Amino acid sequence: MYWTLYTYQTLEEVLPDLETVILASETPDGLTEIIIDADHPPHLPWILLAVPSETVIDWESQWGHKEKSLLLPNGDTLLLSAGPGFGDHTHPTTILALEMLAACDLMHTTVIDIGSGSGILILAAKKLGASHAIGVEIDPLAIAHAQQNAVLNQLDALFQTHLTSPMEDPLILVINMITSEQKIAWASLPSVKGTLIVSGMLVEEKITYDKWAPGQLIEERQQEGWLAQRRLF
Repeated sequence: MYWTLYTYQTLEEVLPDLETVILASETPDGLTEIIIDADHPPHLPWILLAVPSETVIDWESQWGHKEKSLLLPNGDTLLLSAGPGFGDHTHPTTILALEMLAACDLMHTTVIDIGSGSGILILAAKKLGASHAIGVEIDPLAIAHAQQNAVLNQLDALFQTHLTSPMEDPLILVINMITSEQKIAWASLPSVKGTLIVSGMLVEEKITYDKWAPGQLIEERQQEGWLAQRRLF
C-alpha cells in the first residue's frame, strides 16, 4: 500500500522521520507531498493529511527506458538508471559541463559536484581519471539514485548532503545549477582553491553573471541559449 502524506513542514524536517519514501516534492501551494510505501500511515504530529494511493512515479517511463548509456571521450561508457536525480546527458547544461570536464586533465584530482543529482557528472569524472569523486546533494532521493548509478558502473564515488572533507588533491569544482541556486551554493561552500566549472546560466545573463562570479574566466561555451564557463578561483 502506498500513502500520500501532506504537511506544511519542509522536506529537510520530515524526511528523517520517515522510511520507504518513494517520492517527495513541494507543491505550488506551499505543501510538502511525500509518497511512502507502508501498510499504514505513520502517526506523526506534522501530517496534515494521509490518503491511500495506488499511483507511484514510474521513472522508467519518465526516462523513456530503464537505462541510458553515455559514450565518454576516452571511449568508456557510463550507464545511467532511471530515477529522480537530474541529469541524463540530454540537457544542454549537462552536455556543456561534461564537455568541459572532459577537456580537463583529471588525473590525480578531486572532483566535487555541487547538486550532483543522478551522479552523471561525478561518475563521468571518475571514469575520466579523477582520483576522488564527491557528489553533494540535499535531496535524499537523488542521492539514492546516484548511489545506484555508482553501483551500476562499479565506481567508487561518495555522495553526501554537504561538503566536509578537506581537499588535498588539486580540486575541480562543478556546479550545474541556475544562477540563483549557484549564488546560494557558492555562499555555503568552505574556502577552497582550484578550477571551477559552472553551467546552467542563460546566455542573456552573462553580463550580470560575470560581475559576481568567482575567479578568472578561462573558457566559455554555449549551447541552445545556455552558458557554461571554466574559471580559476
